Amino acid sequence: MSPRKKPLAPKSTPVPPPCGTCAGSGETTTTVLVGRKRRQTTAVQTGLCPECFGTGTA
Repeated sequence: MSPRKKPLAPKSTPVPPPCGTCAGSGETTTTVLVGRKRRQTTAVQTGLCPECFGTGTA
C-alpha cells in the first residue's frame, strides 16, 4: 500500500508593491504654472506617473 500524498497548494503569484510616487493610483498631480515668471495658480492638473507609467506598481 502506497502512502497518501498531500495535494499541492495552489501557487499564488507575487503581488508587486505599489508605486511610491503615486501610491498605487497611477496618476500624479501638479500645480499649474502661468506666466513668464512661472507663478503658481490654484488649479491642479493630473497626469500619468513618470515612475510607473500609470500601472500603479513599482
